[in-house]
Amino acid sequence: MKPEEMAEAVQEMMMFCLFTDEEMEMVPEGESLPPSGCIVEGIVGGYGFHSDRLSECREKLVEMIGMLPEGFNRDSGGGWSFLNLCETKDGILWTGFQKTCGEFFCLCKGLRLADYLFPRSLWGKLPGGVPYIVFNRDGWGDGEMPSEHFEKAVVA
Repeated sequence: MKPEEMAEAVQEMMMFCLFTDEEMEMVPEGESLPPSGCIVEGIVGGYGFHSDRLSECREKLVEMIGMLPEGFNRDSGGGWSFLNLCETKDGILWTGFQKTCGEFFCLCKGLRLADYLFPRSLWGKLPGGVPYIVFNRDGWGDGEMPSEHFEKAVVA
């Protein structure tokens, strides 16, 4: 994939993975999503994704993660500011919209390929007041994502 194709790919995957109006009409009483759904909390809002359709996007998302600067990689950079997400590792601006970056992050997070490094309560203390995020092309297993340990962390 070329950097100039990434933003359009994110938009296509978002539209493919979000629940349709018809699917939402079939949500059981007292539930917020159909049984095949996953909720991902983004920086400015949440998304409800169809898990099966999201899984179909894994290969393309992993390819896109490979185009990001090494600072975002769990194994080489350890994570970086969300503000840097709009460029590729070659310094090419793949989108000029933070909204598109946030959607890309949420698609990846829904597949356990991305996560926040710090709890939301600390974001205001970080440079730019935005989260630091990390990507893992191999994905995380249960109990391995950084955010799954936030409540155990002690903040002085």
